[in-house]
Amino acid sequence: KNFAMYRTRRVSDLDGTPFDLVLADYQGQKLSQLVIDPPKRFFGPRGAREINALIFVVDLFRELRGAGGEASGDDVLLEHYSQNADAQIRERVEEQCRYINEYTLEIILETTFSKREMCSIFLVVNKIDLLRVLVERGCIEGVMPSAIHSYVSELYAPLNGLIKEAVRANGVERSFGAYLISARTGENLATVFSEIISRYQASVERSSGERS
Repeated sequence: KNFAMYRTRRVSDLDGTPFDLVLADYQGQKLSQLVIDPPKRFFGPRGAREINALIFVVDLFRELRGAGGEASGDDVLLEHYSQNADAQIRERVEEQCRYINEYTLEIILETTFSKREMCSIFLVVNKIDLLRVLVERGCIEGVMPSAIHSYVSELYAPLNGLIKEAVRANGVERSFGAYLISARTGENLATVFSEIISRYQASVERSSGERS
């Protein structure tokens, strides 16, 4: 009940092979909900996990809600962040870095990881479209539109390094990647999915070569 399941059909950039990508979006707030009885039809049995990609999704803006509890629209959020944008963004980043730390990473990998199956471990930063609007409006002092990637990379450097170290410790250094996306506009989503497919294909080819 803490996972929303999605299926999308994608075509490989390498050879045009079609693939069905099945995604399990963890929607809970407590890590115990992830590790206690995860759905076997997606995860596979403990000790023989079947997950090919692990995606850590973070963002740059805390969700705002109206008096009735409804989520505020982008216009309200942009107005709210028009003042002290950098400080508010850094506070949001720190909040998420406290949640995804070396201890939670260990638990997540223990729950999902199989060296035989895991091909991609990505850090994905969402809502880049809203950040771009704030930068273009001059709300973040010293940050130009051309420097958005560097700005976000600096913000998430500690978490990026933490995940890289966890990936290295599990012997799958080449599986790591980091991307800036917008789930709302679809920016860079195709790139992420294409990279997952190409890494999966490369893994299958390596396994076939080892068996032959």
